Amino acid sequence: MNAATLDAMTPLQRLIVERALALAQELEATAGSAPTGQIIDRCESLLLDAGRDFLRRVLQADEADRRAVGRQQRRCDGHAVQPEL
Repeated sequence: MNAATLDAMTPLQRLIVERALALAQELEATAGSAPTGQIIDRCESLLLDAGRDFLRRVLQADEADRRAVGRQQRRCDGHAVQPEL
């Protein structure tokens, strides 16, 4: 992936790519340091915990982006923006 491809991505896409790369690096390090016979267990444990965190952060970022776009669209349409509770 080159710099132009990264520049063309949305902030959410960049977040996903960056987090996925970091997770892959962690996975490689975990696999490389795991004792023989424990590689799968250690990697699975990492992916279950870190994968859940990855999904949560991506979904939170997506929700925040959608809210921001919605507020911006309402302003452009001349509607008042209601404060979030």
